[in-house]
Amino acid sequence: ALPPNDPLPTAKAAQALGLRSPASLLNFGARHGYSPGLVKRAANGLAAVYRGEAQRQNGGKALRLWSVVPQSALPQP
Repeated sequence: ALPPNDPLPTAKAAQALGLRSPASLLNFGARHGYSPGLVKRAANGLAAVYRGEAQRQNGGKALRLWSVVPQSALPQP
């Protein structure tokens, strides 16, 4: 199980991973079907784990939410 932490929107998760823009995280999710639990590893030793979507309070497109955790916290295969 992952350590509990607050899910982050894509832009903040990408920033935490050290990515230059959220687009790489969004493209990764789109390529892999946005299944909850999807893991994107980063060179800085962190990983973003896709948690699902949340509706924005003011409407509009749903937010895609990620948890950013150390790769060492990921379940090992």
